[in-house]
Amino acid sequence: MYNNTILYNMKHILLTSLIVFSTMNFSTEIEEKLVNSGDIWTLGSGTGNNMSIGGEVLYLMPNSAYETYRSRKFSDWNQFSMVDTRNLVKLRRGYQVEIIEGLYQDNIFKVKLLSGNSKGRNYYVIAEDLLKKYTLNKKLATNNTIESTSEYLDYEEEK
Repeated sequence: MYNNTILYNMKHILLTSLIVFSTMNFSTEIEEKLVNSGDIWTLGSGTGNNMSIGGEVLYLMPNSAYETYRSRKFSDWNQFSMVDTRNLVKLRRGYQVEIIEGLYQDNIFKVKLLSGNSKGRNYYVIAEDLLKKYTLNKKLATNNTIESTSEYLDYEEEK
């Protein structure tokens, strides 16, 4: 009887330790971030049209972007803060943004608009929108030129 109890306890300890150690990440590699400062992203073909509906926006205030992100994530539109449309910038496909820094645990990114009438100003974008609707441009290490991975490489801004 005493041996059965010891055997049972040893099995229990062994299984518990296997579960604990199997869930730990022993990787020494540093995880590569999907979005880094200095990256240039181009708005893709599925968004940003010339019509008054649809398209993609950038937020003038970081709090507006975060409240929209939070409301989407938790489906809590009762606490949604209204965003004044004067604090939004509507984008067309092919517009480019440069990542400046991540905010709110990299859920919101501060970006510099590189195209359009508001070129050079800082805005904010929701990370989920950035990853879904924009394409990352590749930076070539040999020289400081940028090659686009999107089909809008030859896009020229309207003047």
